[in-house]
Amino acid sequence: MNVQPVIPITLNKDWNLITRTIVPIINQPSPASGIPSAFGLGDINPTVFLSPANSGKLIWGVGPTMTFPTATESLLGDGKWSAGPSVVVLTTPGHWVIGALANNQWSFAGWGNKSVDALLVQPFINYNFPDGWYVTTSPIITANWLAASNERWTLPIGGGVGKIVKLGKLPVNLQLQAFDNVVTPNRSGADWQLRFQVQLLFPKLRRKNIFFIHSADIGTLRNGIQRLKGAAAKETDLCAPLTSSQPKARYPTLSMSLGFQVCLKNGSVGP
Repeated sequence: MNVQPVIPITLNKDWNLITRTIVPIINQPSPASGIPSAFGLGDINPTVFLSPANSGKLIWGVGPTMTFPTATESLLGDGKWSAGPSVVVLTTPGHWVIGALANNQWSFAGWGNKSVDALLVQPFINYNFPDGWYVTTSPIITANWLAASNERWTLPIGGGVGKIVKLGKLPVNLQLQAFDNVVTPNRSGADWQLRFQVQLLFPKLRRKNIFFIHSADIGTLRNGIQRLKGAAAKETDLCAPLTSSQPKARYPTLSMSLGFQVCLKNGSVGP
């Protein structure tokens, strides 16, 4: 399970600072006889994006990403301090949300036995339907540059469906995706992934009956609310007003995601 708070901060009328922190809680069954299982906190991964408040049709953000060696068991983390650059770009033509997130991290300190040089690329494509429904694909492609060629890449193919619902006045993004890892490390890679996400959205109210939403969840950047207070809208990574009569200014708001992921290999279940 990943707990993923996203906190956007308005620096001024031109720039937003968006923090996204992934806090993994992992259950690692024993992969083989004689190897213990583990459960606990994994390595925490914060990312900070600097993004223009009025970026036009192409929305982007850049900043550092880091990994802290906070794992409570050696099986659940690398035991390394790591850091590197991260970038996200997206566009929202019509009912579509299309973009990608990418980062690479290198270890620079820590007590783990293995160094880290790791790439992560997450393309995402959403198509929004009426009444809050959408279809989506957002595979997480990774590469361990220090591993042998047959142990380096994980390439999932798949997708899923989601819906924006409301709990009282609180918008909630529900999503389910499944992936087949068509390329995976021979010895330790999972064959399948099943990902379920619950994202709580905390919009800001700027004036009576005017609602703003923000997909500050830049790792996933899911679709948007289709109908809210009689207005259609798309969720983007910068806040967009839900009524066309409002000015184009964008206001950041807050989200909290709970993600559940199950990985399967040869009939066994992993984190």
